[in-house]
Amino acid sequence: MKLSDEQINIIENIINNNIIVEAVAGSGKTTTALEMAKRYPDKEFLLVTYNAGLKEDTRKKVKNNNLYNITVENYHSLTINYYGIKNGKDDSAILKVLDEKITLQNFKIPDVIILDEVQDMTIHYYKLIVKLVKDFNNKNISLCVLGDRKQTLYQFNGSDFRYLEKADQIFLINDKPWLRLKLSLSFRVPNKVCDFINKVFYKYDFIYSTKTTDVEIDYIIYDPYNLNNVSKSIINEIEKYGIENTFLLSNTTKTSNTSNPLNNILNLINQNYAIYVKENLIRKDKSLKKNKIEITTMNSTKGREKDLVIIYGFDDFYFKGYAKNENNLLPCDKFYVAITRAKQKVILLQSEWSAPLCFLDIKKITSTTNVIGNKSHLYKACELVKEFKSNDRWFDVTDLTEYIDASVFYNFIKLLNIEIFEFTNNNQVDFSQTPFNKTVEYKEKIIKEDVSAFNGSLITYIQLYNKGNFNDEILSWINKIIEMRKAQDINFHLNKEVDRINEILSKKTLSITELTEIACVIDTVQSGRNYKYLQLKQTNFEWLSDKFFDDSIKLIEEIDPNNNIYFEKQLYIDNNNNDILIKVANELNIIELRIDGRCDGYNEKEKTLWEFKLTKDIDDIMYFQTIMYAYMLKNSGKEVKHIYLFDIYKLEIRELKIDFNKFEHILYDLLKYKCIQDSIKTDEQFFKELNIYEET
Repeated sequence: MKLSDEQINIIENIINNNIIVEAVAGSGKTTTALEMAKRYPDKEFLLVTYNAGLKEDTRKKVKNNNLYNITVENYHSLTINYYGIKNGKDDSAILKVLDEKITLQNFKIPDVIILDEVQDMTIHYYKLIVKLVKDFNNKNISLCVLGDRKQTLYQFNGSDFRYLEKADQIFLINDKPWLRLKLSLSFRVPNKVCDFINKVFYKYDFIYSTKTTDVEIDYIIYDPYNLNNVSKSIINEIEKYGIENTFLLSNTTKTSNTSNPLNNILNLINQNYAIYVKENLIRKDKSLKKNKIEITTMNSTKGREKDLVIIYGFDDFYFKGYAKNENNLLPCDKFYVAITRAKQKVILLQSEWSAPLCFLDIKKITSTTNVIGNKSHLYKACELVKEFKSNDRWFDVTDLTEYIDASVFYNFIKLLNIEIFEFTNNNQVDFSQTPFNKTVEYKEKIIKEDVSAFNGSLITYIQLYNKGNFNDEILSWINKIIEMRKAQDINFHLNKEVDRINEILSKKTLSITELTEIACVIDTVQSGRNYKYLQLKQTNFEWLSDKFFDDSIKLIEEIDPNNNIYFEKQLYIDNNNNDILIKVANELNIIELRIDGRCDGYNEKEKTLWEFKLTKDIDDIMYFQTIMYAYMLKNSGKEVKHIYLFDIYKLEIRELKIDFNKFEHILYDLLKYKCIQDSIKTDEQFFKELNIYEET
């Protein structure tokens, strides 16, 4: 690939200067970094990427180019290869290096450090880089920071574009001058997409393309009550570009609204293709995506690309339903990132229920896109919402542990004591052969489905069934919800399956296969999506044997011989019954602050809480959730003497112990972070935070 003049300018200036590079999407940042190493073979380069995926991709490019003077790391691997942390796979490793002031163990000092995606840097990443440079103790190191302010996506996780824009004020590592350069030419994004971004989205020219194409952007205005036409359009394009070359992107893939149009679109697409939806607890197994259309969030596609990108929710409901604190008159960077993932084709979906995004230049949409549908909805007036502040905050325990500052978990683990007991296993149960995924043929393609969540749920469902109150507690509820969905949702596509569930419910006894099928239906009811149920239907839900059923009963009988455990116990705390939530709500002017949860089991007689995990790996999040359930039980007036997390896969019982008074400090910090994580710091607050860290 021929280098652009902008790339050459950066390469020629890096040795004697520090450089801030504002780079548009697809502008060849990695190529620029590799060309630096080629130009200066006598210099050592250290390239720090944002995540492990980008690190591995870049290492392959380094190898293919036969480069030996450039080392590629991400922030976590720096802790392994430069500071000797054995399990440096998450931010806790960074905090360990900083907290314990661990000394440098790799003394291969670079001449140039290149930091990529700096707009997504956090305070912990910043501190690690500052420490690393200080530990190198070399004032001749040049620094090149690369990024794109318009691709700042992770503010909710502490990232801040000012690490890029103000790099010359905060990375004071040498006496070299700072240059501000740019990469404005995209080698990935087609010309018509750049045209739309410049004219309609941001309303000024800043991104230019090397790819000239006649492929138009489709701007589809669809009727949520009649999804057949939009689904046909989408399916036709998927057929053209291929399922593994397609992204369907949304602001979120989670919803409790069973009549959500996204769910219905997915259900219709699923009649033709297998679907992959990234789930929070799903294992990192790339084979789960094979032969499926990937449905994911706009945030999670950073650094990735596909030929066809379909963007759901490209309308003003984004600000009403999700980004309530954002100014809807300003361009939303999240959509910019999503649009620029496309190498060839973009489809934008606006609902007739909503107005267009307020910041778009509506007059230029018809000249830059192919508008499909009722064009009158383009001119629907959007409501101007500024600085909307919600006065309610509701979390469940699972949500509470998503996207939080790493220091919260780091401090939590320092408080936690874990004692591991080997399960006596008098009944000789064995779950080590339990399958975590299932291979199946769907629409003439071989796909793999993760079934670990169903397996884990069945441990407690089987106990409820064995006690005789299964129908009362779960199945009758499922049937009511399904019937309600049939009445309310004209796009509901589980008619045959509903008949099958009613057939199962009518039986006096259920097999493990039928219980497994019911577990899948529970997932369908909760998510509003039937894709996983349909994709697993070909297995006849037969991946678990009667031995699994029997061993589940025997397992619980051994720890609860007197049948005292109450399973699937509902819990909650709010700012009416909990001092910490009262304090946070008062400080932040929150009207209602509430946390809901459901623990696997509680033995009131023995004052013991049980959480059951059937997974290969136990992580810190599971520990936190278990302690949180115990805290909620104690808050409700229940006594909790023992807290057990049962690792069923390894047949280990882990007793968790913690000082709940100190845990309340962790909970306070966590809730404060969760409730204000979308707020933007002022420059004064930003610099003050850095100065505080510099002084410690």
